[in-house]
Amino acid sequence: MVNFKRKNDCNNLNRLYEKGNFRCLSIDFSSKADLLCILKRLYQKIYIPHYVIQEIERPLELEVFSPDVDKIKKMDFLIVENLTSKEIMKAKELVKRHNIGFGEAQSGILFQRGGFETVIVADARAHRMLKQEGVGVIDLVDVGFEAASKGIMNPRKFADALYQKGHYRTQRILDILGRKS
Repeated sequence: MVNFKRKNDCNNLNRLYEKGNFRCLSIDFSSKADLLCILKRLYQKIYIPHYVIQEIERPLELEVFSPDVDKIKKMDFLIVENLTSKEIMKAKELVKRHNIGFGEAQSGILFQRGGFETVIVADARAHRMLKQEGVGVIDLVDVGFEAASKGIMNPRKFADALYQKGHYRTQRILDILGRKS
């Protein structure tokens, strides 16, 4: 799952105003770590591929209660973006070619649709593969540094929340927290 930000394109200001920032990210990690409010403050609107919503709802299909599903679905700043059938086929090709998740692949295709500046992923392989595809991509941890640059949250606290509550544990987070793997 990934995160997008629209390019600041002066020729497209009306569309930018209507759509706001396009973000589609690891909503599940962010929700578990209670960081959705930080995302809203940073980006105002977060756009996610429809498949990401299906992934989030999967526990309910298995009759497993997940408080995060309700929390995520109640977030008024999350907007679902649909792909065309042609774009879905391209996403399936990305999955096969790079062995990445379908949510990450769909997000990469949305980026390639145009008008987006950044994709934020919580998957090192997807990060590398999407970058190879020409997608402007950064790691979810970088959101913490963006929040810090705007005085919203310390990046160490952001990383700690991902680690403790979100169970997102990468070497980069361990380094920020000063922990050994």
